[in-house]
Amino acid sequence: METILERYERYSCAEKQLVPTASESQESSSWTIELPKLTNRMEVLQRNLRNSMGEDLDPLSLRELQHLEQQLDIGLKRIRTRKNQLMLEAIAEMQKKVGACLDVGFLIVYRVWLLASSGAFQASGVVEEGSGYQTRPTTNNTRIPSWMLNHPNQ
Repeated sequence: METILERYERYSCAEKQLVPTASESQESSSWTIELPKLTNRMEVLQRNLRNSMGEDLDPLSLRELQHLEQQLDIGLKRIRTRKNQLMLEAIAEMQKKVGACLDVGFLIVYRVWLLASSGAFQASGVVEEGSGYQTRPTTNNTRIPSWMLNHPNQ
Protein backbone atom coordinates (compact mmCIF):
# COMPACT_ATOMS: atom_id res chain seq x y z
CA MET A 1 0.00 0.00 0.00
CA GLU A 2 2.80 2.41 0.91
CA THR A 3 4.59 1.80 -2.35
CA ILE A 4 1.42 2.60 -4.26
CA LEU A 5 1.03 5.90 -2.39
CA GLU A 6 4.68 6.82 -2.94
CA ARG A 7 4.35 6.12 -6.67
CA TYR A 8 1.18 8.20 -6.80
CA GLU A 9 2.90 11.14 -5.10
CA ARG A 10 5.90 10.90 -7.40
CA TYR A 11 3.78 10.88 -10.54
CA SER A 12 1.50 13.65 -9.36
CA CYS A 13 4.51 15.86 -8.47
CA ALA A 14 6.14 15.12 -11.81
CA GLU A 15 2.88 15.97 -13.63
CA LYS A 16 2.58 19.29 -11.77
CA GLN A 17 6.08 20.19 -12.85
CA LEU A 18 5.35 19.39 -16.50
CA VAL A 19 1.97 21.15 -16.75
CA PRO A 20 2.21 24.88 -15.96
CA THR A 21 -0.57 26.50 -14.00
CA ALA A 22 -2.58 29.42 -15.39
CA SER A 23 -0.54 32.01 -13.47
CA GLU A 24 2.71 30.48 -14.68
CA SER A 25 1.52 30.58 -18.29
CA GLN A 26 0.56 34.26 -17.87
CA GLU A 27 3.99 35.05 -16.44
CA SER A 28 5.58 33.18 -19.30
CA SER A 29 3.60 35.11 -21.89
CA SER A 30 4.39 38.45 -20.20
CA TRP A 31 8.08 37.59 -20.34
CA THR A 32 7.86 36.71 -24.02
CA ILE A 33 6.31 40.14 -24.63
CA GLU A 34 8.70 41.98 -22.32
CA LEU A 35 11.92 40.36 -23.56
CA PRO A 36 11.90 41.88 -27.08
CA LYS A 37 11.10 45.32 -25.62
CA LEU A 38 14.00 45.11 -23.20
CA THR A 39 16.33 43.77 -25.90
CA ASN A 40 15.39 46.65 -28.21
CA ARG A 41 15.86 49.20 -25.41
CA MET A 42 19.29 47.74 -24.61
CA GLU A 43 20.35 48.02 -28.26
CA VAL A 44 19.23 51.67 -28.39
CA LEU A 45 21.17 52.48 -25.22
CA GLN A 46 24.29 50.73 -26.52
CA ARG A 47 24.04 52.64 -29.82
CA ASN A 48 23.63 55.94 -27.95
CA LEU A 49 26.66 55.12 -25.82
CA ARG A 50 28.76 54.33 -28.90
CA ASN A 51 27.58 57.58 -30.51
CA SER A 52 28.48 59.53 -27.37
CA MET A 53 31.95 58.01 -27.54
CA GLY A 54 32.29 59.19 -31.16
CA GLU A 55 31.76 55.76 -32.72
CA ASP A 56 29.26 54.66 -35.40
CA LEU A 57 28.42 58.22 -36.45
CA ASP A 58 28.03 57.47 -40.19
CA PRO A 59 24.34 56.45 -40.10
CA LEU A 60 23.31 59.59 -38.18
CA SER A 61 21.57 62.46 -39.94
CA LEU A 62 22.54 66.11 -39.54
CA ARG A 63 19.70 66.69 -37.07
CA GLU A 64 20.76 63.66 -35.00
CA LEU A 65 24.38 64.83 -34.99
CA GLN A 66 23.31 68.31 -33.84
CA HIS A 67 21.20 66.78 -31.07
CA LEU A 68 24.14 64.60 -30.00
CA GLU A 69 26.44 67.63 -29.99
CA GLN A 70 23.96 69.57 -27.85
CA GLN A 71 23.73 66.69 -25.36
CA LEU A 72 27.53 66.48 -25.16
CA ASP A 73 27.80 70.26 -24.61
CA ILE A 74 25.29 70.10 -21.76
CA GLY A 75 27.17 67.20 -20.18
CA LEU A 76 30.50 68.98 -20.58
CA LYS A 77 29.10 72.10 -18.87
CA ARG A 78 27.95 69.97 -15.94
CA ILE A 79 31.38 68.36 -15.68
CA ARG A 80 33.16 71.72 -15.75
CA THR A 81 30.81 73.16 -13.14
CA ARG A 82 31.46 70.26 -10.79
CA LYS A 83 35.22 70.44 -11.40
CA ASN A 84 35.26 74.18 -10.69
CA GLN A 85 33.23 73.65 -7.52
CA LEU A 86 35.70 71.04 -6.26
CA MET A 87 38.67 73.26 -7.12
CA LEU A 88 37.14 76.26 -5.30
CA GLU A 89 36.49 74.09 -2.24
CA ALA A 90 40.11 72.88 -2.31
CA ILE A 91 41.40 76.46 -2.66
CA ALA A 92 39.26 77.61 0.28
CA GLU A 93 40.58 74.73 2.41
CA MET A 94 44.18 75.57 1.49
CA GLN A 95 43.59 79.24 2.31
CA LYS A 96 42.32 78.22 5.75
CA LYS A 97 45.47 76.15 6.30
CA VAL A 98 47.70 79.00 5.14
CA GLY A 99 45.83 81.38 7.46
CA ALA A 100 46.35 78.99 10.36
CA CYS A 101 50.07 78.73 9.56
CA LEU A 102 50.36 82.51 9.34
CA ASP A 103 48.58 82.84 12.68
CA VAL A 104 51.04 80.43 14.28
CA GLY A 105 53.98 82.23 12.71
CA PHE A 106 52.65 85.61 13.83
CA LEU A 107 52.14 84.28 17.34
CA ILE A 108 55.75 83.07 17.52
CA VAL A 109 57.10 86.39 16.21
CA TYR A 110 54.84 88.32 18.58
CA ARG A 111 56.01 86.30 21.60
CA VAL A 112 59.65 86.81 20.66
CA TRP A 113 59.03 90.53 20.22
CA LEU A 114 57.29 90.70 23.62
CA LEU A 115 60.15 88.91 25.28
CA ALA A 116 62.73 91.13 23.59
CA SER A 117 60.91 94.36 24.35
CA SER A 118 60.30 93.58 28.01
CA GLY A 119 63.93 92.72 28.72
CA ALA A 120 63.12 89.04 29.09
CA PHE A 121 66.27 88.04 27.21
CA GLN A 122 68.28 88.08 30.44
CA ALA A 123 69.55 84.73 31.58
CA SER A 124 67.65 83.63 34.60
CA GLY A 125 67.53 79.85 34.20
CA VAL A 126 63.74 79.82 34.74
CA VAL A 127 61.09 78.18 32.58
CA GLU A 128 58.22 80.55 31.75
CA GLU A 129 54.81 79.14 32.57
CA GLY A 130 52.58 78.48 29.54
CA SER A 131 54.78 80.18 26.96
CA GLY A 132 56.71 77.11 25.87
CA TYR A 133 60.01 78.96 26.19
CA GLN A 134 62.80 77.67 28.36
CA THR A 135 65.76 79.72 29.42
CA ARG A 136 69.35 78.59 29.74
CA PRO A 137 72.18 80.58 31.21
CA THR A 138 74.54 81.78 28.52
CA THR A 139 77.70 83.84 28.56
CA ASN A 140 76.20 86.88 26.81
CA ASN A 141 73.13 87.12 29.09
CA THR A 142 70.52 86.33 26.38
CA ARG A 143 67.52 84.08 26.63
CA ILE A 144 66.81 81.74 23.69
CA PRO A 145 63.69 79.56 23.34
CA SER A 146 64.33 75.86 23.85
CA TRP A 147 63.05 74.91 20.42
CA MET A 148 65.85 76.99 18.93
CA LEU A 149 68.50 75.32 21.10
CA ASN A 150 67.56 71.68 20.42
CA HIS A 151 68.68 69.96 17.26
CA PRO A 152 65.68 68.64 15.21
CA ASN A 153 67.00 65.04 15.23
CA GLN A 154 67.24 64.82 19.02
